[in-house]
Amino acid sequence: MQEQLVGIAFFSEAVGTTEAVTGTIVLGADSSINSSQSKLIVDLRTLRSDQQLRDGYLQRTTLQTDKFPLLEFVPRRAVGLPSPLPASPRPQAVGFQLIGDMALHGVTKEVVWNVVATVTADTVAGRATTTLLFSTLGLSKPSVPLLLSVDDKIQLEVEFKCKRTAL
Repeated sequence: MQEQLVGIAFFSEAVGTTEAVTGTIVLGADSSINSSQSKLIVDLRTLRSDQQLRDGYLQRTTLQTDKFPLLEFVPRRAVGLPSPLPASPRPQAVGFQLIGDMALHGVTKEVVWNVVATVTADTVAGRATTTLLFSTLGLSKPSVPLLLSVDDKIQLEVEFKCKRTAL
């Protein structure tokens, strides 16, 4: 998210990261998503930035991780994903939109992720991004004395590397 601190005339980017992401996406032979077997989970209690005070505030006040420790995403469909998914030993680039239901802070909303990936016979790796508003998922914008303003937009980005397996 973009934040502006008191006494500084420009916005800076506040970046939080975590490696506590688990889950599975199950595709059919036609690249359709099996939503009943697909879910991604992020443990928000492990989210860290370059400022420990910011992290504590976001977890206690904005995200309320004591009550809502997880972000869950259930993919429903992939628009533009090749069918069948390439299975060549040589890497192939694919771009598509992953659409599903994101649950955060007791609110569930449909979210569209833009995905750019490299696919081989054994792996799928790449980056997925989406932009949300604080209000979309029932979050209050941070408000502390040193913080002049916070942009309404939250940019989420996931870098991933997945192992392909057949069921």
